[in-house]
Amino acid sequence: MGATDHTKDLADLTSELASKLTERRELWNKWAESDKQKCEEMCHAHQSTVRQYQGNIDSTAQEILALQLQTDLNVSSKSHSEGSQSPGIVNENTNSHLENKLNELKETLVEQQDQKKALEVQALHEKERAKESRDIRNQVQESAIATIYHLSKAKEQYDWLGLEYEKSTSGSEHQGDEVRCVFTQIDSSNPELPFSCTLGVNDQTDLFEVQDCQPPNIVPDERLREIATELNAQDPVFALNYFVRSMRRAFQTELDNLAQTQTPIRNHS
Repeated sequence: MGATDHTKDLADLTSELASKLTERRELWNKWAESDKQKCEEMCHAHQSTVRQYQGNIDSTAQEILALQLQTDLNVSSKSHSEGSQSPGIVNENTNSHLENKLNELKETLVEQQDQKKALEVQALHEKERAKESRDIRNQVQESAIATIYHLSKAKEQYDWLGLEYEKSTSGSEHQGDEVRCVFTQIDSSNPELPFSCTLGVNDQTDLFEVQDCQPPNIVPDERLREIATELNAQDPVFALNYFVRSMRRAFQTELDNLAQTQTPIRNHS
């Protein structure tokens, strides 16, 4: 398969992934928007109930004030009726009833205030959930855009580097854990000439190893060991990027050395 075919395959893959990402983004947007609307509706409902409870609280408070005023009036009336026993008994009974009613209203007021506070907390919670849903939707949109951008950049880098990954065909029992990197666009006199190497993991040390370079012996073993050492010291996130850049640079350096000494490149084994 030539470089043109690989480029077309990568372009098709990029287009397919971009399409799937767009589809997933739309699903996420629908979910986030639906969840946001539900949270906002619940928040508005809680706020409406809070206002209703506030009205009840105000009404209860007015009743308490009215009862307190009535109690004060009865006490005042009692002080003016000390000469008559019967009115005094009536006033005492009335005051006792008013005090009981007053205590009941005070308890009701406390309950209503507690319920109002609980509803305010729920309304705040739903408001925060609605904000989280908006944030999730925005993050998904930004992530999808960034991913599509990186896919496009990957295609550009492929076109520029002429880099291809293949399954290892070394024939070793560990070839399933190995990846072969094939570079082109290195030899200006023959841009399609492949330069390759295999990246694997040593079972005993659990460290990366670089081997099986083609053309044979173009990169000295010492240089391969240096690259492997540096590779194992890299952050895993940047390790592959480092490996690709280092190997490409090593191939180019050795190719330049061969050109200066007018040494022909050995055929691939």
